[in-house]
Order: sequence, then C-alpha cells, then structure tokens
Amino acid sequence: FRSLVDYSPPTDTFTTLATAIPAIGYNANVELDPVHHYLVMENGDNNGGGYHLRIVNIDSCNGKTCTVTNLDKTASCQGALGYWAGLAWDSKRNVMAIYPSSQNCSGSACTPPFKTIYLLNPDPNNPVTITYQGMPQTIQPQQCFAVSYGTTQGVDYPPQSTGPGVYSRFKYYPNEDIYLLIPYTYQAWILRLE
Repeated sequence: FRSLVDYSPPTDTFTTLATAIPAIGYNANVELDPVHHYLVMENGDNNGGGYHLRIVNIDSCNGKTCTVTNLDKTASCQGALGYWAGLAWDSKRNVMAIYPSSQNCSGSACTPPFKTIYLLNPDPNNPVTITYQGMPQTIQPQQCFAVSYGTTQGVDYPPQSTGPGVYSRFKYYPNEDIYLLIPYTYQAWILRLE
C-alpha cells in the first residue's frame, strides 16, 4: 500500500494521513504500536529489492508523507526478515514481536528450525528491559532481541508455518501473557515468554 488513512467510527469518516508511504514489497504484514503511535511494517517477499522492516510514525503524517524509519540493515533484526512473518504488539513489554517461519527464501529467517521470535523495541530514544530466562535483558532503541522456544523431546517448536503464512495468526493476549500461533489450519500453539 502507498496511502495511510484514519477512520473515525463516531463520524464514519476517513482522513488521509499520507499518500506517499514507501512501498515495502509483497506479502506485507503491519501491526500498530499504540504506545508510540507507530505502524510497524514488514514485507514477506524479497522481490522488488529485498526484505524490509519499517516503522511509520503516525503522529508525523502531514497528509502527504510520514516519517519512516528503515530497519532493513539493522544487524539485530536480520533474523526477523523473511517470508510470511507474523507481527504482534506485546503490551506487557511494549515491544513488537516478530515471528518469521518459512523456507524457500534467502536470509537467516528462512532457515529452520523456526523456534525464534524477535522482540523489536520500536522506541527511537528509550531502551526496554524485559525478563528472559529469569534474567533482565535490555533491548536498545529500534533494535531486536531474539528469544528461543527451544526443543522438547527432540522436537523443535513452534513448527514452520505452511502457506499462506503466519500473518494475523500470531497474536498476543495480555491477560494471559501468551502468544497464540496457528501455523497450520489444524494446529494451534500457546507460547509463553519466560
């Protein structure tokens, strides 16, 4: 997409926020960061210039453009770039969770086993501290941190997604502090970050 609009349910009206957001490619997924008013976008197809991870600052939009931060070359996020990524806002940790899970593409996100989720701190100024494996971990501004779900009884989990991708089948539920992942039409996983 190239335009960004805001919908107001009470008035049933649309307001154009931008008409010239940079294209990021095919098979894109987007998720809203409600704390910072950002839209995090990742494409899932390297046709048209490679994989992209971008942050759109919604508050900066002037009707034509918005400030867009390009994280394509951010070393800590390289493993998150690949086909069929799912995005979910983690409201407990104030991070964007990214779950890449497909083969037949290039890059580290395309290599099984798919047992890693990347936590992106979208804040441009402030680090975020999370607890991972009982230890505090600090994620620097606009950097990623890899968390692994490991192996149980010789089986890697969660499993690779099959078409048509993860996309919105990866969600965070704050009341239970869990991620729900549905990699297949016949399988669901509950993931906890501990």
